[in-house]
Amino acid sequence: MALANFFDRALLSAAQALNGADLEVIRERLESQVIELAFDRAAFSAVEGRAILDLSVRLLARLYPILILKPLDEAAATALPGLQALALAINPDIALSTTDPATVRLVVGRTAAPAGTITIYIGSDRWLAKVSTRSPRGVGASRLSFGAGAAACQGAANVFRAVFADLLPAGRLDSNTVLSLFDFSTGKDALQGPDLEAVNLESTALVGLGAIGNGAIWALARVPGLTGDLHLIDHERVELSNLQRYVLATQDDVGRVKVELSRQVLCATGSFRATAFVTHWDEYVQGRGHCVLPRVVAALDSAEDRIAVQAALPKRVLNAWTQAGDLGVSRHDFLGDHACLACLYLPDGVVPHEDQLIARALGLPEDPANLLPLRDLLVLGKPVGEAFVQDAADRLGLSPGSLLKFAGEPLRQFYAKAICGGGLAPTGAGRPPLEAPLAFQSAMAGVMLAADVVAEAAGLRAIALPTKTVLDLTRAAGKRLSLNVRKPPAGAATPCICQDPDFIGAYRAKHGLPALPPPAHQDDDPVEAAGLEAVK
Repeated sequence: MALANFFDRALLSAAQALNGADLEVIRERLESQVIELAFDRAAFSAVEGRAILDLSVRLLARLYPILILKPLDEAAATALPGLQALALAINPDIALSTTDPATVRLVVGRTAAPAGTITIYIGSDRWLAKVSTRSPRGVGASRLSFGAGAAACQGAANVFRAVFADLLPAGRLDSNTVLSLFDFSTGKDALQGPDLEAVNLESTALVGLGAIGNGAIWALARVPGLTGDLHLIDHERVELSNLQRYVLATQDDVGRVKVELSRQVLCATGSFRATAFVTHWDEYVQGRGHCVLPRVVAALDSAEDRIAVQAALPKRVLNAWTQAGDLGVSRHDFLGDHACLACLYLPDGVVPHEDQLIARALGLPEDPANLLPLRDLLVLGKPVGEAFVQDAADRLGLSPGSLLKFAGEPLRQFYAKAICGGGLAPTGAGRPPLEAPLAFQSAMAGVMLAADVVAEAAGLRAIALPTKTVLDLTRAAGKRLSLNVRKPPAGAATPCICQDPDFIGAYRAKHGLPALPPPAHQDDDPVEAAGLEAVK
């Protein structure tokens, strides 16, 4: 048994979810766990059940070094080789035990497990995800996997809460939970969505194929009869550290272009076509001549990138996020009273410049002698070089060898990968642009996002959902998950672009809406103006 070669990143994610608990305590706890995934014929014989098993293995194998994959009957045993191969493809050194007693058990199907071990039952029915500590949940007979994907994420979250129960005071298990991916209602009120035979995404752009994007692609690839024109936009490649939470990726995918991996998964059935764009968002928009964008799906890391998406004035934007404390999806028009995407990410105070953030993270005084060279590196995009890395390591009290692999990176990527991605940024360094949620958090946001995309594209919802749906997987599911968010009030210190007359005019022109009449001049006398109009 050995920890995965990307385990340090997974360890940081666990620490973040556990509010900064000691890393060695977390490591020792994970090394002592034996997580069992048990399943029966009812699970393996159903499309939904196979989807739950697939995503459950993809989630569990990224964090726990010892797994038991346990068929509960002879028919289910035929699934064992494939699930074992998947776990080993993610972590080649994982221990697939058959003799160790399980510390936490996850069960899929209709078979009850023997007492004595913490047991979490998960199941699904089309749009519904089901979790219980009491009895089996079963699986539906549909070909739709939204409920199945959410159930796998909730199951992995409950396993995590069981393992770290003493470090999560509010992290009780879901004793009997139902979540609708159709409208995000819960419990007895959870609304079932319709069966799907075919869904046309029409013209949709998905920007960001990171952890959330991976979860969305996993779910979209399982939508029956999916058609349309989907553009996949991301400029990066899969790195080893990404395996901590990219549910599509295995060891063999390290170094692959992210959009190509996603495109391959989507098009595996041969019935769907997606186009990969290995580029930044702004280059994609410019390359298409700032054309009309009917629907953009944002699965991005930073506020700045999301604001840039909204600034391109798509007709409709769907967004997903993960952050410390919660995850969720949001839905945005540009006009009207409800918040646009940029509204959600407006700064609420003075925000440090990028060179200041990096200087703080590297322990450099914020004076011109240090900031000007950093600005040059940011503007020119040149590799930072070994001398820069040596100096950074000295200041951070690290061995240069731990950072030298990033010497060929431009400064922005060095900061994101080595400092923020490596967990080296001190608390006072400012708001880092990247966070590292656990795999089940990112995948859940992606599955929720995919469900939103399909429901909207197919016109399934008679009533529009509120602006945001928010979920915290480090605690039991709440009852009311969705809420509306309004635009900033008139006269706000930081107005949004959706309140700017020029942006509003550009949006209306771009989407063929009639222009608004110009506002009356402040010096105009309304009585006099009315009289002149009468004379006319």
